[in-house]
Amino acid sequence: MCKSLTISLFLAAFLICNISANSVPSDADDCPLICPALYSPVCGYNGKLYKEFSNSCELKSSNCRLERSAVQPYAQTDIAWCTSDLVENLLEKLGNLDINKPECFKPCPMIYQPVCVSNGKLRATVAHPCAMDLYNCAMGSDCKY
Repeated sequence: MCKSLTISLFLAAFLICNISANSVPSDADDCPLICPALYSPVCGYNGKLYKEFSNSCELKSSNCRLERSAVQPYAQTDIAWCTSDLVENLLEKLGNLDINKPECFKPCPMIYQPVCVSNGKLRATVAHPCAMDLYNCAMGSDCKY
């Protein structure tokens, strides 16, 4: 009798712990507060801002608190987007780049299909993959989309 009661209590405690471990935290107190002091940077993007976190635990902890506040969490993205400068007008930034070279010319569609580009120092968005090919050709790169 005592053994079956002990087993029943153990199973009940196990189920309660398992259910609470798999449930969504109900407030900021349930979010991880302690993360390892390891520097392994990750970049997050919430639809408006890029933010660098010291590691993936810090990103997870931040997202947990943001979700409790009904704020858009950060999605992990390439670290280059956090460590590079945003360029609004790529052609202006590149200065004397001639994208009208005869060897680079090709007709591009007028359909907006944005492509994100980065060289590690600068990041920008170009209107479509064809425009990215034109920039790469004009810069002497053979990278194709």
